[in-house]
Amino acid sequence: MNKVWLEALEAPTDVFTTLRLADNTLGEFYCPELIGWIRYSRDYKKEVRFSTKKTLNILMKAPHEEESDFGLLLLSLAKDNAIKKDTTMKDLIERLQSQLYKSWIDAKMTSDKLRTLIASPVTENWNRVFSLPTTDPKFMLLKAYTL
Repeated sequence: MNKVWLEALEAPTDVFTTLRLADNTLGEFYCPELIGWIRYSRDYKKEVRFSTKKTLNILMKAPHEEESDFGLLLLSLAKDNAIKKDTTMKDLIERLQSQLYKSWIDAKMTSDKLRTLIASPVTENWNRVFSLPTTDPKFMLLKAYTL
């Protein structure tokens, strides 16, 4: 299907809508359609000037509670074996992560704010975050953003 859309130069926004990705909650968002859409946006970018920032902006239009959800999503995609084997997809996911972190920096998101988003809004200290295993996606997100 990507080939047909690419030949027609369908905008990634339109493909995102066609796949009904914005209708999903983020918990259901990690799906083959999402990976297919990311692949399409990668291929579209090769044909037409289309930035990583635009790809991230489309992705972030999906319903979500916290922006940290996208950081967790991108971390989980980066761990996906199929994506790890595809260097162009791996590079795109890394660029999306970098763009997300840049948007957080531009918005002056502090590590304290991110900690609150990923741990618990009622946690007053770092104990909850530091008690997470180092392999926990929430811990890894905070580590990736702050280091």
